[in-house]
Amino acid sequence: MSAAGGLGAIGAALREPSFGIYVAGNAVSLVGNWLQRTAVGWLAWELTGSATWVGAVALADLAPALLIGPFGGVLADRRERRRIMLITQTLLTATALLMWLMAALGTLGLPALLALVTVQGVLTGLNQPARLALVPSLVPPHLLPTAVAVNSIVFNGARFVGPAVAGLLIAGVGLPAAFLANALSYLAFIAALLVVRPLEAQPRRRGGAVLGELVEGVRFIARHVALGPLFLLLAGASLLVRPVGELLPALAGQVFAGGVEALAGLSSALGLGAVMGGLWLARGARDDQARLMLLALLWVAALVLALAAAPVLPAAIAAVALLGAALTAAGVSAQTIMQLAAPPLLRGRVMSLYGVMFRAGPALGALVLGGLGDLLGLRVALAAGALTFAAAWLLAWRRRVQIAAALRVPPSGRVEDVDTPRPTP
Repeated sequence: MSAAGGLGAIGAALREPSFGIYVAGNAVSLVGNWLQRTAVGWLAWELTGSATWVGAVALADLAPALLIGPFGGVLADRRERRRIMLITQTLLTATALLMWLMAALGTLGLPALLALVTVQGVLTGLNQPARLALVPSLVPPHLLPTAVAVNSIVFNGARFVGPAVAGLLIAGVGLPAAFLANALSYLAFIAALLVVRPLEAQPRRRGGAVLGELVEGVRFIARHVALGPLFLLLAGASLLVRPVGELLPALAGQVFAGGVEALAGLSSALGLGAVMGGLWLARGARDDQARLMLLALLWVAALVLALAAAPVLPAAIAAVALLGAALTAAGVSAQTIMQLAAPPLLRGRVMSLYGVMFRAGPALGALVLGGLGDLLGLRVALAAGALTFAAAWLLAWRRRVQIAAALRVPPSGRVEDVDTPRPTP
């Protein structure tokens, strides 16, 4: 596709009134989120001088979101997703304002910081499934891959703009300003949510046991001819190759004997590659998303092997940049597959399970690969993870025809029909 055609696809998605407004509000909010994450980590360090406590504060944000996320998916299938987001975003604004006030008064100690971060983690767990499941209702189906790619560009851009702005704010104005800026960014997203209108009404299911409905989402993925094996493959990638991002500090220090400059170079390369990958994917829809995902994951494994073998830091930076693009290609295509294959009645639960796997996998994988790296060296650990994943990838590749055929079957709108989608003859 030509560059003009690619920009046309992005423009077509952003010209959808509700999606364009959503992206603008979401971009501001995500910058604020990353700004506050940086401030929280820095405050935890200032209060304790302990890397362990910095990690504990990060865990206080992550763990509740992972535990609550699946139940947030059930809620997103029962209630209007936009309303869920308005409520959670309002409460997140309140917690950010409380953090700003306490920091300004000098009363935001470690216990209060842990408590407020935990509350925000719970609210994020309730918000995120609705946030993911809302996007397909803001654009026509043929623009969904572009919309998902645009969201990826926004996320990765905010991931690097936010910390940079945080550094300027903390140095120039003071740490409390970071919390206030995040609160104001939530208000921008709330304003956007008040304006957006889905293109179609959301079907909602009422009643039933929460655990039963959660199991229903798990069963749908497990029994789906395409989603079952793809979900397992994505889980393997999250555990075995995606943790590279979490292990960049160790890679910079242990493998290349570098300092913060080496880490900055590797981190920036990963982010730049992710943004470029998102821009390429946003050029337009592709007919075979499963094939794109599988090929991108193969490139991920190959690039992790290249990174493990990189003799010098510049070679590692080049490999990490390409890895960022490949990871984005795999992630965007995977999310598009999940969004399109899940019936509207199950979309919240499916996306909540995808979100838990997406966030928890790299954290657990970093723990395992990091421990292996301490024993055998990080190069060996990364290579072992990539080779193990490549073996799993081969099993999925052998089923690519059945997977592609199953994904061509439109999802049923009825819960009783969603257990075993089968490809047409």
